[in-house]
Amino acid sequence: MKKNLLALAVAGAFAAPAAALAQGSFVQIYGTLNADFQGASSENGAPLPIGTGPLGFGSNYGVTGGFTPANGFAIRPTGVNSQAPGVRDAAFTEIATQAGLSSNSSNIGFRGSEDLGGGLKAIFQVESTIFLDTGSGNLGGRNSNLGLSGGWGTVFYGQWDTPYKYITLKADPFFATSAASFNSLIGSPGFNVLSATFSGATLAPTASLTQIAADAAFDRRQGNSVQYWTPNWAGFSGRLFYSPGEGKQNYVIDPSLVGPRTAQLDPWMWGASLQYDNGPIYAALGYEQHKDYFGTRVQTGSTALGTGSDDWGAKVVLGAQNLWGFNVYGFYERLDYSTDGLVTTGLIREAKRNAFGGFVTWGFGNFTLRGGWAQASDTSCASVVSTTLVTNQICNGGDTGTNQYSLGASYNFSKRTLAYVYYTKQDNDDIGRYRMGTNTGPVQGNVGIGQTPQAYGIGIRHTF
Repeated sequence: MKKNLLALAVAGAFAAPAAALAQGSFVQIYGTLNADFQGASSENGAPLPIGTGPLGFGSNYGVTGGFTPANGFAIRPTGVNSQAPGVRDAAFTEIATQAGLSSNSSNIGFRGSEDLGGGLKAIFQVESTIFLDTGSGNLGGRNSNLGLSGGWGTVFYGQWDTPYKYITLKADPFFATSAASFNSLIGSPGFNVLSATFSGATLAPTASLTQIAADAAFDRRQGNSVQYWTPNWAGFSGRLFYSPGEGKQNYVIDPSLVGPRTAQLDPWMWGASLQYDNGPIYAALGYEQHKDYFGTRVQTGSTALGTGSDDWGAKVVLGAQNLWGFNVYGFYERLDYSTDGLVTTGLIREAKRNAFGGFVTWGFGNFTLRGGWAQASDTSCASVVSTTLVTNQICNGGDTGTNQYSLGASYNFSKRTLAYVYYTKQDNDDIGRYRMGTNTGPVQGNVGIGQTPQAYGIGIRHTF
């Protein structure tokens, strides 16, 4: 009798919250675990052309200092090269094949909603990174939000992939993760810029060149954001976001000047996307604008600021889906960076680059073949030619592009578990510096100017 009463008490304790949950609340645990064993290497490219400056835009930049593989920029003494013409810089050497384990954006999350009545719901999500290779991670470091949803759409605060990034995620045949993905080329001007999670601009004169690389990225998960998503109307939908940046204050324009001038800068960004995803047709447009983020600093290799900046990216994606097992997508992208009020002669004040490519998957039975190619064109630019007069002197922006090739295949054990293999190569031009996709291996952070990194791997992916 006592055992029966105890059983009823325990059952009642669990039944009460379950009943409350069933009355309008919903919580789900979900995640993706994706790990591969890889071999990666990086080969030296051709010697730097005679007479080139730090990044191929001329020999006189007016900036000084050394450079290391860690910061990813080649800053030579003013007006000269640190090496004899035609000699590769010793800091970036060929890296023989190294084995490693990569945890490709593995994550676990909690999301849910509460019915507030009248068609209105409270929504939330907390998503965290899991590094399967090292046993570490973070809490809420990925897409996380809190908001409201109804027949009029969804609005939320938090940290989330921008609409600009979102429209190409489904096109990437390698899930926009792993070394074979294309997220180090799309949304990047090169120069060591990668996609990642960001909050605001890093504008302090003491910032490292590695830190300012983040300010030039357009493939980003942005913190301090407000987003609005429209309902889906027969395949049409849109997204809008705004991020204040939270960094309005006076900044030093150029720390190298005696009695440096200052300007009040207000870094913020906004973006929008419109897409049609219905049956075999996928079409999407994306636009994003960054104010006072000073993306031109990555082309110059200097932390010097101007009185303001205006950077923008525009992207179009077209696709044919689920046609005899084929999914085919193509994209075109334009990135445009401009800075006003630069002081030091030689700094880059304008930079533009185009990119395009195509991706395909073909599924038959439990197998899927995967492949893609993308090209980033050379950067065109203009520089400061006088401390008193800024003109559109065209820089030598040749040989700064890249071509990326990725091939792979996967086998579906079930709807949630698959095994895969891949090979990828990033073929940088002589002065180009794009890196491979998401990759925690040692090669990723040490790809030098003009080098050709490549990787092959075998992995397992499971979703729950």
